[in-house]
Amino acid sequence: MGIRYWLATYDSNAWRMFMELERSAVGSKRPKPYSPGDILLTYVRGEAGTPGQWTSGQQVMGDMFFDDQKIYRDGVWPYRWPVEPATPRFEFGCGLIARDLIGDMRLFDGLSSRTWGSALRSDGREIPSEDGEYLMDLLRSLAGDPVPVLIRRTPSTLGPRPTDGHSTRRAVTVSMRYDVLKRGNFRCARCGRTPATEPGCQLQVDHIFPWANGGETVLDNLQVLCVECNAGKSNRHSD
Repeated sequence: MGIRYWLATYDSNAWRMFMELERSAVGSKRPKPYSPGDILLTYVRGEAGTPGQWTSGQQVMGDMFFDDQKIYRDGVWPYRWPVEPATPRFEFGCGLIARDLIGDMRLFDGLSSRTWGSALRSDGREIPSEDGEYLMDLLRSLAGDPVPVLIRRTPSTLGPRPTDGHSTRRAVTVSMRYDVLKRGNFRCARCGRTPATEPGCQLQVDHIFPWANGGETVLDNLQVLCVECNAGKSNRHSD
């Protein structure tokens, strides 16, 4: 059997602690069927206006072991697996926004824009291999790492186009995201903030005419907004 991909769900505090402590093992409250070579894809749940994000792929490097010492300040999580980064590890706020990828992943088949989050609630859920490979490539591309084999999504691998009247998928590709950010000088189109002068500023690529209202994922309908301005805009059309 080849590499298997698994969902590893964190809240933002646990992921920050994992990053700060540079952990070389992950933990769980119960045994899971991870095997050496498998990839754990980290999903960090959203909070306070910052959407949920994919932040890393971590490769299992050995068999499960038991350790009753606290792995984080708030819990023991005694079933452990040694891991090493298979992609860069991104801080919460700098990863791949999960909702932007729902149209490109089998994991969300049959789920609507309102119910897609249910697919990410089961920590330890197996993720389709093509989704796993896709996320790994996107995470490496986000960091500027060379990607030996870029998984190119086509209608034949993704299934039928959306039947909701759209001619494009909602997800913004990594290359398109970069083009929009570069065109916007890496600055929020509303308030003008930029990470260059405010390290805490988080930028997102937004549909000017909202996707929910029929807007398409094309360069002319995309703009750069900071997290706060995007949350305030919601599904309203930008002026």
